[in-house]
Amino acid sequence: MLAVDRSGSIVDWGGWNAIEAGIADTLNLLGEGVQFGLTLFPSPTGGVGIRDDCTSAQLNQRVGYDNNENILRFLEIGGPETNQGTPTSTAIQAAGDHLLEAPTGADYILLVTDGAPNCNAFANEPNRHDQCVCTTGSSCFLFDDNYMCLDEARTTTLIQRYADAGIKTIVLGITVDTPDPSSVPCPANRTCAPAQSCSCDSGNGCPANTTGQCQDELRPTLRAFAQAGGVSDNGNFFEVSDINDLQTAITTTAASVRPCTFDLEDIANVNGALTVTIDGNEIANDPGRAEGWYAEDGILTFYGSACTTIRDGRAHAIAATCE
Repeated sequence: MLAVDRSGSIVDWGGWNAIEAGIADTLNLLGEGVQFGLTLFPSPTGGVGIRDDCTSAQLNQRVGYDNNENILRFLEIGGPETNQGTPTSTAIQAAGDHLLEAPTGADYILLVTDGAPNCNAFANEPNRHDQCVCTTGSSCFLFDDNYMCLDEARTTTLIQRYADAGIKTIVLGITVDTPDPSSVPCPANRTCAPAQSCSCDSGNGCPANTTGQCQDELRPTLRAFAQAGGVSDNGNFFEVSDINDLQTAITTTAASVRPCTFDLEDIANVNGALTVTIDGNEIANDPGRAEGWYAEDGILTFYGSACTTIRDGRAHAIAATCE
């Protein structure tokens, strides 16, 4: 299930075309062997929302084969709009609930997002703005609500809940337009950039006449998502910091969980007589199941570098023939 962010920040750095192209490549590469669906957030087609900019995500396309055309059409007509929030938790819930209707044991949510989650009025204690990590700059402090406060706890808990139920989440975080806070002093959260907090010895907010240091809250939040989701890049989320790398990153991230098992039915029972190749290169039979392939009970499985090759984001020709 593709859960794709269409919030206003994507308009600012102009990345939607690269997101569309990357998803199109992914569908073309994996679509014959993987069922795909789509959830856009916030919803471009109406739905439940306490505020227009925080409209809850809803299922745009159910998972299935041959969905490429429908998914690309939804992406084309449902692009990002200015002043839209990031109701990430609603996308995770819509995608996760749908996948739980008919779990396969190999179910994933691919979360593609460029921002920190918000759209939760109860992300912090109501009207306690000193406890709010603002995701949109100063707007959190201009209005009497907390909708644009960082919604990290609820979203992480939700991702963990689905992972425990067998629905894993892969996090592709786009940090193209995220500033480096390392040299920015601050007397309060509201003086830091979006999705940054003011770090002081006294806690989250800086007291009067005290200067702290702005610190990034986006990357730690996305890292927590990846760890809770059960699929990480050495404990981190899959990060894209250059728009030129975005299209390839979407494809390779999706392919990173491509199955390395193939149902050969009866032919797999003649394990010792099989010749197995990837792109014409013969792969060794390895009963130790560490490097090569092994077949048992009708299933052929690749291990080690052979599996890594299958998951490298490119198309491959795999053949098993009986002598």
